This record gives sequence, structure tokens and C-alpha cells, in this order.
Amino acid sequence: MEDNRRKTPKRYGKVQIQKDILKQQGIVLPTQYTLLKLAKVKTLNSTISYRCISDHFKGTSKVSDDNHQKIQEAADTFIKSIEAILS
Repeated sequence: MEDNRRKTPKRYGKVQIQKDILKQQGIVLPTQYTLLKLAKVKTLNSTISYRCISDHFKGTSKVSDDNHQKIQEAADTFIKSIEAILS
């Protein structure tokens, strides 16, 4: 007996999403749009993390105290919103 269900890929990155959008004549599916937005969040997270780690260990001032507060508030909002969806 053959299982015709598609296996879920471990990764569905920006390049593959863009290729799929082209195959769909430029129509972006909600899931694809969400994944692209999450990729942007991931990139921003990496940048902020690097700058904060640099500030902590190298004594630099790449992120101001005011910006730390803004980042924390944005993170709290994001976390609360996403946790509500996932629960």
C-alpha cells in the first residue's frame, strides 16, 4: 500500500517560497506571507541579539537604554499575541 501524503519538509525558506510564488503567478498564500514575515523577525532577532551580546561583552553601546525598553515592549507584545494563538 502506497502513502500518497506529502511529507512535511524540515525547511521552507525564503528562496523556495519566492519560487513557489512565481509558480502561483505572483499570488502569495497566507501561510507563505506569514513565513516571510517570520523570516524577517528572525533576522531582526539575530541582529538585536548580536548587538546586545557585543554591548555586554565588549562594553560597546550599540543599543541604548531607551531602545532596550522599546525592544522589551515589542517582544512582550509579540509573545502575548503569539501565545494566545498557540494556546
